[in-house]
Amino acid sequence: MLEGAAVLYFAEAVGRLDGQAIDPDARINPYTVSLRPSRWETDGVFDGPGLTVAEAEARAPGLRESLELLRSGRTAAGPPPRPVPSA
Repeated sequence: MLEGAAVLYFAEAVGRLDGQAIDPDARINPYTVSLRPSRWETDGVFDGPGLTVAEAEARAPGLRESLELLRSGRTAAGPPPRPVPSA
């Protein structure tokens, strides 16, 4: 699950970098991700075994929806908690 989360957060962050995009078929090594595009090749971000964004979504269920809520400015927290009844 953590590897999937790392890939999804990486994909989300890359989408916010000017001029950067991830090929949907690219395999991303979750142990080498960074926000320094100049280092991606050297660090092996897209080399070896890794996960596509779709595979990452399957490993981290619900995370994509949470990211979409954050992007929209809404929260996934739900309603406020109910008060605890006094004894």
